Amino acid sequence: MPTARATGRRGAAGGRAPQAGGDEVLIEFHRLGNAVKVTAVDPQTLVEVSIVGAPGAGEAALTRAVLQKLRYVLGRKGGEPDRHR
Repeated sequence: MPTARATGRRGAAGGRAPQAGGDEVLIEFHRLGNAVKVTAVDPQTLVEVSIVGAPGAGEAALTRAVLQKLRYVLGRKGGEPDRHR
């Protein structure tokens, strides 16, 4: 799964991040006080992961982190090979 770019509004935001080959990942940003909860969902497998990060980390860094976690979880479930082993 290649790196995706999240779309949507700041704060509570969501969007579909296009992927190579027509796949996509749903990404949502939700501001919780001094933290941001970022959720990514693979619509094909319905696997959902979340991270919590600092708002100052930036949308791109938080998106990379949540996508890395999604790749890891999909690899553990057999949805996609884990590229970090």
